This record gives sequence, structure tokens and C-alpha cells, in this order.
Amino acid sequence: MRKRNAKFRLKRRDGAYTVITPIGACQTYTPERAWEIVEPVRVALQSLLDGTAEDAQYRRVGSALNVAAIRTEQIAGNADAVRVLEAASHAMLECLRIKHAHCRYGLTGPAREAIKEGIDLYETILRGSTPRQMYDAERELERALRKIPQAA
Repeated sequence: MRKRNAKFRLKRRDGAYTVITPIGACQTYTPERAWEIVEPVRVALQSLLDGTAEDAQYRRVGSALNVAAIRTEQIAGNADAVRVLEAASHAMLECLRIKHAHCRYGLTGPAREAIKEGIDLYETILRGSTPRQMYDAERELERALRKIPQAA
């Protein structure tokens, strides 16, 4: 029985894997495909800004920012982008502190702007990257998260 190469499969929203063709993996996303990926993140961002977000929306925005940070590290010469994503990361932590204090997610003015800029940067990175590059960034994020000890 032949082994299948997991490197060339992507997981879809419904949990099924799709095969990445070598040519498709090295072309940037089409505008329609990029919007399919960015739209749920934008919706989650809007609910976070409205103060109606639940844990799933918070995690969706946070994971988008984390993938953008990993992808930015892979691209040389992006000091400005790194600063934007660090500010967005601090804003997400502030949002979490507000949730612990008031039992709902909330943002201050500077945090709102930082997260908006971070998600705009995520969209720019997504549109300029290939599916393979984004897949590699997601796997790198998963490896980094596995190294963090979990609190019991």
C-alpha cells in the first residue's frame, strides 16, 4: 500500500482534504478564493468590534493574526508588518482582559485600530501568498502551539 503525501493536501472547512496540484500550489489565490477565506475573519472581526463576539470569533481573529505573524517572519524585510502584528497581538490580549473583567469581549479605541490594521495586513499577506505558503505557515503555527505547555 502506498503512503500518501500529506504535504500536498489542504483541509477544507467541511473537514475533507483536497489535493493541491503542484501548479495550483505555486499560484497566488484568486480574488474569489481569497475572499472565501477572508470573509469569515472579517465577520468575526466585526462581531469583536461590536462587542457581540463569542469565543469562536475571538479565536478566528486570533488565529488569522497568528498565521499572518508566522508568514511575515518567513518574508524577509518586514519590520513594519511585524510591528503592526505585535500591536494587534497586544490588542487581542487587552480584549481578553476586558472579557475576564466584564464577561464579554471589548476593545478600546487604539486596540480597535490595531486589530483592524492587523486583519488588513492578514488579507494583504493572504492575497500575495500561495496556498502552499499559507499551508506551511499554518503548520508552523501548529508546531509552535504544540511546544507551549498547556495549563492543567
